[in-house]
Amino acid sequence: MAPVAALAQVHRRRLRVALSAREAIREAPTCRALAPLLGSPVPRSSEDDHVSDTIPETANDPAIGEARAQDDAAVVALWTACGLVRPWNDPFDDIRLCRESGHGVLLVARDQGRVVGAVMTGHDGHRGAVYYLGVDPAARRAGWGRRLVAAAEDWCRARGLPKINLLVRKENSGVLGFYEALGWRDTGCVCLYRALDPDKAEVEAAQKAEWAARVAAKAGAGR
Repeated sequence: MAPVAALAQVHRRRLRVALSAREAIREAPTCRALAPLLGSPVPRSSEDDHVSDTIPETANDPAIGEARAQDDAAVVALWTACGLVRPWNDPFDDIRLCRESGHGVLLVARDQGRVVGAVMTGHDGHRGAVYYLGVDPAARRAGWGRRLVAAAEDWCRARGLPKINLLVRKENSGVLGFYEALGWRDTGCVCLYRALDPDKAEVEAAQKAEWAARVAAKAGAGR
């Protein structure tokens, strides 16, 4: 079994468990009774959760369209195979936030029905952004990365955004040439961040330290 397919099976099992738990909570009488009091919409019934079999296509590339919920496991497996996933960022949470925000989208590229690439894009009302661009290692050198970037740009352009940004990790600097060839330029800026949850910030700091130690050990072993 191909690595991406094996990972997809693992993530698909995890997704089924998560969806079952979500459904149980959502349909609980207490949850439905409290929703109006909390100013939240009454949770939808399972009949309202039908997902259309048709995949919305981007205007300029019929092979690329918005991901369906049942694609999530395959997408996360693909991102994992591409080395995009980090312990301190749960990709399933990132996908959920993207969908719930109302100003983002997860796009997938399909080849004969199989997900071979994915990219997340969105905006903050001022600038567009690209995240998690990845192509199945077995499907590279076929133009999928370029087409996914173009689809993300089209999505942002259709919303009147004047510019689109992306972040590249230092250890992934080898992809800079790819983006530069597509017209992207280094802004000369330094990206800063701050975790707003102190408890999560502490856990994240520990995870990042452990990750850095593993990367350093692997680099040392390869010399």
